[in-house]
Amino acid sequence: MPWYTVVQGDWLSKIAARFGLPSWKSIYYAPENAAFRTKRPDPNLIYPGDEVWIPEPNVKPDPGDTEKKHRFKLKPRPPEVLRLLVRRDTGEPFADRKFKLIVWDQNMQVLLDEEGLVPGDGIMERQIPVTATGGRYLLWPAPDASGTPMAWRLKIGHLDPIETVSGVQARLNNTGFHAGDVTGEINQQTTDAIAEFQRYCKAHSGQPHIADAGEPDGALSPKVRQALVKFYGA
Repeated sequence: MPWYTVVQGDWLSKIAARFGLPSWKSIYYAPENAAFRTKRPDPNLIYPGDEVWIPEPNVKPDPGDTEKKHRFKLKPRPPEVLRLLVRRDTGEPFADRKFKLIVWDQNMQVLLDEEGLVPGDGIMERQIPVTATGGRYLLWPAPDASGTPMAWRLKIGHLDPIETVSGVQARLNNTGFHAGDVTGEINQQTTDAIAEFQRYCKAHSGQPHIADAGEPDGALSPKVRQALVKFYGA
C-alpha cells in the first residue's frame, strides 16, 4: 500500500476506514510508522502534511462450495468519541444547563441531533461515526434556558498539535483568548492573545486546570504550550 499524506480534517480512524482497515491502530502501530509515532505521540493529534504508511488489509480467505449459499456477518466499525467541555471564566463547568448538539457529515446529513442537560462535571462525550466532519453546539447559560444560547461551530478533526502555531491559535480561540484567524503564523493578535492567556493563568494560579504560563510577554514559550494543553484539556 502507499504512503498517505494527511490533509486538514483527517484523523487516523477516518484514514483507516477509507483504506478498509479495521482500526486506527493498524496504521499507528505499523513498523513503517515508527518515526511518525515518535513525532506524534498522541494518535488523536496529527497534522496536515504528516505522512503515514498504509498497511495492506488483512484479508482472511474463507473457502466454501460454489454451489451453496454462504452467510457472512460484517463486523461493525467502532464509533469515535466526540468530547466537549465548556467552562466559565472561573473554570467552573456549566453544569445542569440546557445544550443542543448537532453533528453532520460532509454532505450536511445530520448524524446526531440531541438536546439535554450538561453533566455535573461539564464533560460531554458522544459516540459519532467516522464520517462526521462538523457540527454545532448550543448552550443556554441561564438556569431556565431563557435568552440567547452561546453557540460554537464544530470542525471535527481540525485541531492541530500543540507544537504547531496553528494548534496554539485554535486552542486560544476555543478558550476565549482571541488569536484571530488560524494562519499558522505568529502575528500581533496571536501575541496579544498569548499575553492575555498568561495574565489569566497568573490571576487564577492554584486552580486545578491552571499551570504557570510565564510572565505576560506574549512569547510562545514551552511554558505557554504546556499551560495551554492543561487548560484546554488536549
